[in-house]
Amino acid sequence: MRILHNHRLLLLLGLVAFGILPALRAEPPAVVQNDLAVIGDRVEAFWKEIASVSCTETVEQWKIDPEKEKVLNQKKSTYDYLVFLQWVGDQLAVDESRAARGVAEQKEDP
Repeated sequence: MRILHNHRLLLLLGLVAFGILPALRAEPPAVVQNDLAVIGDRVEAFWKEIASVSCTETVEQWKIDPEKEKVLNQKKSTYDYLVFLQWVGDQLAVDESRAARGVAEQKEDP
């Protein structure tokens, strides 16, 4: 009985190996290939658009006297902010650049 059971197991493994493995190696249907091509094109277009981002960043800072509840110093700065994304191997690298735009506005209250 045990020998028969082992033969059934070998037969089952053979069917799986020879039936399923070739099906996994087969080319996907044309419809799937077309869908994958469209998805690839859209991902590539998105990547080209998002690979670099530029914006203007405005930073406002206040120094507050907690006892008098008064603003002692106020500073407003504007920066050009750039972000570059690129793939290095299978890792995403992010480079950032921040350049001051003009001179910072500063107010001091006595």
